[in-house]
Amino acid sequence: IWDGEVELPSGTFDFVPTNNQSASYEINNFTDLGALVTANQSAGFSINITDEWYASLGSFWIDGINGTNNEPWGPTSKSWSILINDVPASEGLSKNKLRNGDIVSFWFCPTNSTTYEPIIDEATYVLNITLKPTTVIWDGEVELPSGTFDFVPTNNQSASYEINNFTDLGALVTANQSAGFSINITDEWYASLGSFWIDGINGTNNEPWGPTSKSWSILINDVPASEGLSKNKLRNGDIVSFWFCPANSTTYEPIIGEATYVLNISAAIESSTKSKSSGGGTGNATILKVVDETQPEEDEGQIAPGKDADAGSAEQSDAPIDEAEEPKKGLPGFEGIVAVFGLLLSAIFIVRRRM
Repeated sequence: IWDGEVELPSGTFDFVPTNNQSASYEINNFTDLGALVTANQSAGFSINITDEWYASLGSFWIDGINGTNNEPWGPTSKSWSILINDVPASEGLSKNKLRNGDIVSFWFCPTNSTTYEPIIDEATYVLNITLKPTTVIWDGEVELPSGTFDFVPTNNQSASYEINNFTDLGALVTANQSAGFSINITDEWYASLGSFWIDGINGTNNEPWGPTSKSWSILINDVPASEGLSKNKLRNGDIVSFWFCPANSTTYEPIIGEATYVLNISAAIESSTKSKSSGGGTGNATILKVVDETQPEEDEGQIAPGKDADAGSAEQSDAPIDEAEEPKKGLPGFEGIVAVFGLLLSAIFIVRRRM
């Protein structure tokens, strides 16, 4: 009947069933019913959806699509079945949640008389709806050096912050240098939260606040970050991702199934520390300075090898050595003379006793 792609908005819509025009139900757009209604509006096929089972099941019933209605019940009769990503739906219409990239299909076919599984090989009609996949801005691996870098936020070019390379911000800046996408990072919340705020990535900025507005969220290994940008530490092999999506209005958890953009970064330990050039903010943010955490600094009371003395040698002095202070090599001290004299007396005493 139709095979195409739809882009679902976040939030809900009011649905009026075919059999009950006086009723109205608030339905999540990211459901099988949301996708069906959106495709219906785009392609123009008819849908016959009833609420006759809503009171008992909390979901709707498909009576017909594009003029093809369910057949009277019988062992081989055909009716409309729902599959999501080629798997029979576990719930009735409107209770099956979707994510961007999912494929929801509606098959007019008989069902197994025991399991009630749809027999799609015997289907005579099908309607396929693909939810527009999330756009991937970049997906790759970066090697992070040990130490820190100086970061200049977009909104405050006179400020500079020393940031650990092994953080979400360190990974984002390193990926930015490699791929060239723009980043818009501000310090407007730094004074109160001690972290930075992502205003935009690759030209996609946060939407004005609202129940369904999208903004940038951070996930580390598929788990929402517990801290703001720059306070989330990374380990070798971690995957930090940035999703442009709405958030739950109660828990504030990111709803990544409704994301329109994503940036995925795999973090790895760099084999050797490299210096980076300066920069930050909008455009190609860069690393000003890398400080090797394993190298002691001079203000810790240690001299770096090769700076003021040759490695492995003591510092030389031209001052003459006072002969009175110079040790007399090869001559025994007072304690040694007394010890030798005592041994001689003991030997003489022993010899005389034996005579």
